[in-house]
Amino acid sequence: MSNIYYLLKTHYFKMRIAFSFVYLIFICNSSQAQWVQTNGPHGGEIVCSAGSGNVLVSSYTGDATWWAQLFSSTDSGNTWTPVLDVKFTTFTGIVFHDTSIYVCAMDTGIFISNDDGLNWYNSTSALANHKFYDATVCDDKLFACGNGVYMTEDGGVSWTSVSAGLSTTEDILDITSDSLDLFAITAQEVYHSSDFGQNWQIANNGITGIDFTHIGTHDSTVIIGTFSDGVYVSNDLGQTWFNTYFSGNIIRNVGFHGDTLLVLIEDSVYHSTDGGLSWSSINAVAPGLRINQITDYNAQLLISTDGGLYTTSFPGDSCTLIGLPAVDVVEMGGFGDVIFAGTIYENGPSAGIVVSKDNGETWSAATNGLPGQPHYANKAQCFLGWDNKMLVSWRNDGLFLSADTGSTWLPSINGIPAAHIAALTIYQGIIYAINDSGQIYSSVDSAQSWSLFSSIPQILSTVNVSEIEIRDSVIYVVAGAVTGMFKSIDFGQTWFTSNNGLTCLNVWAMAIKDSIIIVGTQPDGLFISYNLGANWSLINFNNPLPLVPDVAIVNSVLLAATRQGVMNSTDIGVTWNSFNDGLYQRFESYALRKFYLNDDYLFVSTGGGSSRFSIYKIPVSQLTGISDAPVITKELLVFPNPNNGSFTITAPSEIFGHGTVKLAVYDFAGKMIINKDIFTDVSFTSKALEGTTGVFILSLTSGKATRSGRIVVNGK
Repeated sequence: MSNIYYLLKTHYFKMRIAFSFVYLIFICNSSQAQWVQTNGPHGGEIVCSAGSGNVLVSSYTGDATWWAQLFSSTDSGNTWTPVLDVKFTTFTGIVFHDTSIYVCAMDTGIFISNDDGLNWYNSTSALANHKFYDATVCDDKLFACGNGVYMTEDGGVSWTSVSAGLSTTEDILDITSDSLDLFAITAQEVYHSSDFGQNWQIANNGITGIDFTHIGTHDSTVIIGTFSDGVYVSNDLGQTWFNTYFSGNIIRNVGFHGDTLLVLIEDSVYHSTDGGLSWSSINAVAPGLRINQITDYNAQLLISTDGGLYTTSFPGDSCTLIGLPAVDVVEMGGFGDVIFAGTIYENGPSAGIVVSKDNGETWSAATNGLPGQPHYANKAQCFLGWDNKMLVSWRNDGLFLSADTGSTWLPSINGIPAAHIAALTIYQGIIYAINDSGQIYSSVDSAQSWSLFSSIPQILSTVNVSEIEIRDSVIYVVAGAVTGMFKSIDFGQTWFTSNNGLTCLNVWAMAIKDSIIIVGTQPDGLFISYNLGANWSLINFNNPLPLVPDVAIVNSVLLAATRQGVMNSTDIGVTWNSFNDGLYQRFESYALRKFYLNDDYLFVSTGGGSSRFSIYKIPVSQLTGISDAPVITKELLVFPNPNNGSFTITAPSEIFGHGTVKLAVYDFAGKMIINKDIFTDVSFTSKALEGTTGVFILSLTSGKATRSGRIVVNGK
């Protein structure tokens, strides 16, 4: 296959060459292209949540770099929208009051929304260097605690300190109210106010422990949790206390469901209906999930965990995930506007698949028929979609096929080993699957049966295969570890390595477009080949990156998923830029995982660590290189291309007629580098671009035809 890149243009190119260069520069630097977050799966560790009517607000946060994201739902949790993203903070409390929502951002302030969470403003910006751990409403007044207690009676327009009698050396960690009484705690003291915070008194009578964590009150009952001394309960508004149960446990939260007391201990919820004298367990949450908060919501319990947001009817025999699961999206695939995502619940016990039938607007579980998964390692390894069918490799159990958009899955293991199918592809109607041992199996009956097609003898059993692609009967395999790229030009009969210049052989991903191949590696980053893998060049983005888990080529735009976000090149790999508008801008603690492309959108998934997970999309129409996709043809011969600045041009007489042809070469700024007459069918060699690097525009014009193309100079 020729490696000539060029564009077919009309005579209009010659007339408007100056305008074209301006337009190309505009396209390259356009900021209109922007990623949009889909409605799921996304989320992370849910720290606090609250709801009123159909409106829910939920926050995840809390890793070492202190970022927080707030989500809002106006349909009882069916769909979620990110509404507030604050750096260097942790969301610690959410309060609904009248038509407003108040959110405590610990190191930033109290954010208020008056439109169901769509828009927010910081009402405490004047209180610089103050902390805000929680808030409560008492007699239509909002009280917030942190460095003391503050009160607002005008919806956050102004705040007044109401801290008389409180500790001046300890933070107020939690605050609660009921009727006309306020209670607050530090790590060592309990305080009570019966005059809306004008005066506070210590209320520790009968409490022998310290290190308080949370406090809650209802009617005349008050409950306090500690780090190691269990739970204290008062049934007389804090005048006397008794210690009840849970000694030696960290009490993560306390609360009420009507008159029922609630206590959270790691992955367990307990309730008491007799004022704390006896307790029963609530089996409401999947085992292994840590619970952070539990609150009332529409006569149900709203449970915030490190594995998602759940609801349960009291007393909580079962729970329902209502959105924001803490999932790591490790794989994607699909057909049409149907998108499948393979997920891992990082802090929970299971892996799964979710499906969207509307390009990511809504999602649902799609695991019926898949094996139950107690281990992280058993997950969706890869997807292949065709003719409304979806094939998934479930890492430790082989292939499963769905013909009903994920409603049911059936094993597809007839003739193929049922483990570690690493990559799938389809070529001329035949499906190919490769395992980690380098064995390739084929199916001619839509994955109903399989037969051994080829084996790559150089691949060891310890190698993790990542990709398989077939182009014009040439098979490319990414094998990773110490082996790199493999290629077969006789359709699997023989194999050879294709690693010339590929200094890092731990290859994770591959994308092919015409004669360009890009691969992502660890730890050296991205490599590019302009001649179908014959040789490779390292692309370091002017900032070497240790890991590129996935790559893609869309409309002549080259894309790489990295730990610093998406990098893209609109000049076939000569220059690279960040392409992160709309993406969550914190990539140091997690990686972008996978790309998936359909006719309308390019999707990218995020994951890793214990913070931010999501799927984003961008319209394919917004991905535009310096031109339309390169066309490979024999009309205009430039060899080699790419080159080191020395190249040969031939203008065929069957295109341009017999005689002279005007040759012009321009740099990207529109400056003419070469202006010369050449003869048709006579090779012309130039060294005019030696010592340069970049993309140059070539124009050939005769009385019969005008053609233009692209010359790529990589300095090598």
